[in-house]
Amino acid sequence: MQGQPSSRPGHVLVISHDVVGERMAGPGIRYFNLARVLSHHFPTILAAPGSVDCPADGFELWPYQPGQWETLSPAVTGARAILLCGDVLAWFPLLGTCGVPLIMDGYDPHTLETLAMLAGHPEQEQRHAERERILQMQCRAGDFFICASERQRDWWLGLLEATGRVNARTYNDDPSLRRLIDVVPFGLPSKPPHHTRQVLKGVWPGIEAKDKVVLWGGGLWQWLDPLTAIRAVAQIREQRSDVKLVFPGTRHPNPVVTDMPMRQAAIRLAEELGLLDRSVFFGEWVPTDEWPNYLLEADVGLSLHFDTLETRLAFRSRILDYIWAGLPMVVTRGDATSELVMAHGLGLKVDYQDVDGVATAILTLLDEPRSTRERQFAAARAELTWERAARPVVEFCADARYAADRRVSVRGSARSHSMSESQSLSDVSPRRRQFEALEWYHTIDLGNGIVTPGHYDHRPYLPYYGIPEDLTGKTVLDVGAASGFFAFEMERRGAKVAAVDLPQWFDHDFGPCYRPDKSAEEGARYLHEPIMLAKQVLGSQIDRIAMSVYDLSPDTVGMYDLVFCGSLLLHLTDPVRALWRLQSVTREVAIIATVIHPDNCPDPLALFVGHHRGDGWWLPNRACLEAMVKS
Repeated sequence: MQGQPSSRPGHVLVISHDVVGERMAGPGIRYFNLARVLSHHFPTILAAPGSVDCPADGFELWPYQPGQWETLSPAVTGARAILLCGDVLAWFPLLGTCGVPLIMDGYDPHTLETLAMLAGHPEQEQRHAERERILQMQCRAGDFFICASERQRDWWLGLLEATGRVNARTYNDDPSLRRLIDVVPFGLPSKPPHHTRQVLKGVWPGIEAKDKVVLWGGGLWQWLDPLTAIRAVAQIREQRSDVKLVFPGTRHPNPVVTDMPMRQAAIRLAEELGLLDRSVFFGEWVPTDEWPNYLLEADVGLSLHFDTLETRLAFRSRILDYIWAGLPMVVTRGDATSELVMAHGLGLKVDYQDVDGVATAILTLLDEPRSTRERQFAAARAELTWERAARPVVEFCADARYAADRRVSVRGSARSHSMSESQSLSDVSPRRRQFEALEWYHTIDLGNGIVTPGHYDHRPYLPYYGIPEDLTGKTVLDVGAASGFFAFEMERRGAKVAAVDLPQWFDHDFGPCYRPDKSAEEGARYLHEPIMLAKQVLGSQIDRIAMSVYDLSPDTVGMYDLVFCGSLLLHLTDPVRALWRLQSVTREVAIIATVIHPDNCPDPLALFVGHHRGDGWWLPNRACLEAMVKS
């Protein structure tokens, strides 16, 4: 059913970034089955993009539109935990501040897939940078991380270490860090597949009833190697003509995913070798409820890939399908699933791009009686059910919690302390109401599940500001501090910080076009109360200075090792004079963050925008900003 979420409190929300419906790829299948298992223990909602056109299996279905918060937010309300991946967090950054523990799924190494998908493409670097940004968001926002294999877990531990999530609090919470990240592989349905109708042998044009079918169970992505499979079948055809290679699903069911060059290369190779629609066959995509028929009619399964970093971290869901159907398989070495196949004796392993080896392995398995590996497949199926795979998620949701370092924000200096751990959690709700009553410029995680409802969440972008990781012993001046996000962050990194902002609301450089949206009293409250309340809760020692940037000088505020000025210059009628004042109090380095005009003209130009609202004035291009700084 589709509609409003269950009125029962404490549901689990599973958010798929991929389509869930009649035709699904690996991610949709994964989230459908995790939702199914979770629904045995908790009220569960499965949200997916676009229309959701499949029957629910004990849980509620919730369609949403990527980037449109109003289409998802009702399903978030009342959740005890939310399971999602980085793409979903990028579409809906508010999930990071919604006050619900987040389970981050890292089973699909999107960053590495993007590198492979766009190899040689002019957009590769830009798209990879975007993937890295999303990865950073995931690492910082998650309370519990899941991945598909121990290999992936090692990789994720490195990522979490690099982003500061492996720390004293998470280590002391659990020295194994299983409470921070655990393995949730792909699973198998607990019920065996059933053949309902003939789909390949004697039905597909060119495939006879007595032919032997070699099945490629999945898409033709850039990191996979269908070309070796096609060349191996060409070699086999010289010995026997009854072996047919079928690629039944070559177009991704999600229309957002574009056709990949590998698909065209595979079709072109089959045509060049005279195999297309004779020994090699291509389909579009198979409906989910029809897939068991393909698996059960096949004689051998294939999973071949190249020697890439993606291979090192991949967990191929198609292998699980073969195991479910008891289909012996030929697999390329190097990934976690090939090790699984060999550990259980479910097929044969070949080297990368080994045409002779693939041909020999296919013929060897075709000569085996199908019952040869029955016991091995039965043992593997018993170990790999979705119910077993999902246990870490079920256990987390039964006691959903914030990660140890997100319950109380880590403070890097001896002067800074988070909300006392002895403070009763019963204080959290009144405090949350106190925070929500204020207007916040910044989103700030204050620990104990309290995240300020800021207009701007700078946390995902923090790595791009160039702030030194270690500021121990340094003095910092944060100019235009607003709610204090950057001031508290630099204090966390060890600095002694002074935060500057205007004394009164109407001290801003407002022009005649400005229409006040705050009274003087409301403006003063906005300027001062949020940062002071956050300072109190965090036990911060930052100094507050009420002063205009134009009044900064060594005489009025002193000198500072680092001066930080974020998103201020746009709002000044005289940004050059402000830069002079910032320089006058800078001892070592100043970091100036501001919006610029995208014009790449080499001449230093600035667009005047003050006639629009009267609270923003100049938009320089890059050349102009550099010239202003040099002045």
